[in-house]
Amino acid sequence: QLDGIEEVTAAHEMLHAVWQRQSTEEKAKVAKLLEAAYSRIDDDSLKERMDYYRRAEPNEVTNELHSILGTEVSGLDSELEAYYSQYFNRKTVLSLHGQYSAVYTSLYNRSDELYAKLQALATSIESSSAQYTIDLEQLTKDINSFNSRADVGDFESLSQFYAERAQLIARSNNLDARRIAINNDIATYDAYSSEYQSIASELKVLNSSLDSFNSLQ
Repeated sequence: QLDGIEEVTAAHEMLHAVWQRQSTEEKAKVAKLLEAAYSRIDDDSLKERMDYYRRAEPNEVTNELHSILGTEVSGLDSELEAYYSQYFNRKTVLSLHGQYSAVYTSLYNRSDELYAKLQALATSIESSSAQYTIDLEQLTKDINSFNSRADVGDFESLSQFYAERAQLIARSNNLDARRIAINNDIATYDAYSSEYQSIASELKVLNSSLDSFNSLQ
């Protein structure tokens, strides 16, 4: 699943060496190209990564951007493409990156989707269950009252008796349908939760398969 990650990582690290060996003038020239390219990229995950570097390693932001754009981002301007072509075939590197990053992207996207569904279902189940309990308690009281009145003949007519009885049966049937719906939602929640945990386990296995991730939590 992660075929290509060693090659892309090697290219990424090699670009760090390239950056360190450049003169101040060369760095300034390339930095302008990198910043211009970065300003045109609309990618929240990339922005999060760069924000992290700005906090953790402010002196290495351009160095990291130099390696990231070169190995992960397609569609750079012709001047940057020509610059990176001095060191490797970007088409090959980007293809390798796309292969393994798609695995992570798919898993994370699905986990985000499942998390949103779990949150919505949990809220719905909690609300529906609370209201179900209230309505069930009230129905039980009303049935007990109806039965007590029936025992002493406290109805003006048989039509009144059957009309109130029909209302109680309808309410009971409605509650039964709501109980089934709640149980179905709970079953769906459990299925989503199981899949969510499975994805978490798969991500853990993928990460643990990479030596560079072993020390990270």
